Amino acid sequence: MNKSSNLCPIKLKDMELESEKHGVNSNGKHSLSNVQQQKDSDMVISIEKKIDQPSAANVADEEKSSVDAKQLKALFESVLREKGELDKSNLNWIDDKTVVTNELSGIALHNFLLKVEQLGKNITFTKKTVIEIH
Repeated sequence: MNKSSNLCPIKLKDMELESEKHGVNSNGKHSLSNVQQQKDSDMVISIEKKIDQPSAANVADEEKSSVDAKQLKALFESVLREKGELDKSNLNWIDDKTVVTNELSGIALHNFLLKVEQLGKNITFTKKTVIEIH
């Protein structure tokens, strides 16, 4: 993730956290706006790696597919409410599957991902490192 950005993009199978206005798109590729923001650098090295984390839960395929984006969104907001972060998270829902936030604690995110795995959902993390040389 670009450390100069205040966003925390996370890609899940049924829910993607991204920001089009900050140059992050859902396929993990760099957008032109990211490159233009960094043109004052002498060189930029960007490395992305996708890491699949299959759910270890014993859940039937029918049950896995029965959980939709609307239910994931409700679960996400419920976890943030439990952790006392819903009001301070500044959630910007781009659509029913995509949210951008600039505040999200690691514990709230971890708690949500554990609940998603218990539902039998698989998770894909995209780790991004951007090095700017000035």
